[in-house]
Amino acid sequence: MTRKTLLLVLSACLAAACAKETGIREIRPEEKPDLLPAMPVIHITTEGKKPVTDRETYIPATFIFADDSDSREPVQGEIRARGNSSWWNAQKKSYRIRLENKEPVLGRTANRHWVLIANYFDKTMLRNELAFYLSRTSPGLKYTPESDFVEVIFNGEYLGVYQLVDHVRTGYGRVRDQYLLEIDVRAEETEATFTTPHCSVPIIVSEPDCTQGDEMWQEASDFVLEAENRLFSGDLSLLDLDSFVDWYLINEIAKNNDSIFFTSCFMSFTPGGKLSMGPVWDFDIAFGNTTYNDNDKEEGFWLMKAAWFDRLMKEKAFVDRVKARFAEFYAAQPQWYDYLDHYAAYLTPYIQLNEERWKTMNVTLWSNPYVFPTYEDYMKELHRWLKTRMDWMKTEIDKIPS
Repeated sequence: MTRKTLLLVLSACLAAACAKETGIREIRPEEKPDLLPAMPVIHITTEGKKPVTDRETYIPATFIFADDSDSREPVQGEIRARGNSSWWNAQKKSYRIRLENKEPVLGRTANRHWVLIANYFDKTMLRNELAFYLSRTSPGLKYTPESDFVEVIFNGEYLGVYQLVDHVRTGYGRVRDQYLLEIDVRAEETEATFTTPHCSVPIIVSEPDCTQGDEMWQEASDFVLEAENRLFSGDLSLLDLDSFVDWYLINEIAKNNDSIFFTSCFMSFTPGGKLSMGPVWDFDIAFGNTTYNDNDKEEGFWLMKAAWFDRLMKEKAFVDRVKARFAEFYAAQPQWYDYLDHYAAYLTPYIQLNEERWKTMNVTLWSNPYVFPTYEDYMKELHRWLKTRMDWMKTEIDKIPS
C-alpha cells in the first residue's frame, strides 16, 4: 500500500466515524500525531539564507525531504519563485525546485524538477488536487502530475502547507511524448513560440529544447497547423479524441478561466502519432473561486470561447464522446465528494497552522468571490458549487443533439 493510499484510507475511516452533515471532520491539533499519518516536511536552506526575490534567478539551496520513510539526507539544488498572478498578488509565494541530481522525492519517480504550489487563493487548498483526481480517473489523459501536501520550513521559518507537484516535463514518470507544447499568452519573445490562424495565443515548444526557426520548432509548428487545418475541415484524424474529451470536460466542469487557450494549456505529440491534450494544470481559481468572466457562476459553457472546442462541438464524433463521458463523470460524483472530504479531514489541523501563519480565512484575496470565517465553510461552498454546476451541465448536455 502506497503512502498516499494509506493516507486516504486512514482519513476515510476518520471522516466516516466522526462526520458532520458535510462529511468534514474537525480534528483538534492535539489529535494530529497519533491519529493521522504525519504530513511530510520540506526543509529548505538557501546559500547564505538569501531570500527568493524573483522568478528568473535560481539560488543555491539545500533540501531535506522528511517523510514517514525517515529519509532525511540533505540534497543539493536550486530554488526560484514561480507563478504569474500568484507571484504578484500572493504574500505566500510558490517555488520551482531544481535538484543537482535526480532524486526519488517522497517515493516518486526520480527527477530533478519539482514545483511547490502555495494554493494561497484557494482556502480549501483542494481545487488543484480535485482536478488531478478527475484526471487520474480519466483514461483519455495519459499523464497526471503526482502531488503531495507538505509543510515547508524555509531558512528556519514556517511557511505553512504547500503542494509538492511534478513539474510538467517530458521523460520517464512525466509526459512520455517527444514534444511538449504549452499555450501561454505570457510567453516571452525569446521562447520558441508560434501561432496558428485559430490560436492567436503563443504556443511554446517547451520540449525538446529548440529555438524559433530550427528543425524541431518547424516540425512542431507544422504538425499543430496541420492538425488545426484538418480539424476545421471536419477531419479529426490527427487528434487524440479521448484526451480532448477528458481535458475539455474537466476544465468545463471547473469553469477554469485560463482553459480557453489562454495560459497553462498543455498538449503533446510524438511524430507519426496524434496530438494529445494534457496534462491538466492550475485550478486554484477554478471551481467557482474567481471573479473573472462570470466563472463564479454555476451556469454557462465556457470552453466554447476557444475556437478549437467551438469547432469540435460541431463534430458528431466529439459530441457523442462528450455526452457519454460526462454521464460517467456525473455518476461518479459520490466518489468525488468522498475524496474531498477525506482530504479535508486530513488537512484540517494543518490548515489551522497555515492560518496562524497567513491569516487569510476571513479576508478577501485577489479573485475571491466570497469570504467565510472557517475552513468548513469553504468546503461546504465547494461542495455546493460543484453539485450545482454538475446538475446544470447535465441538463444542458442532454439537450445537445447526438
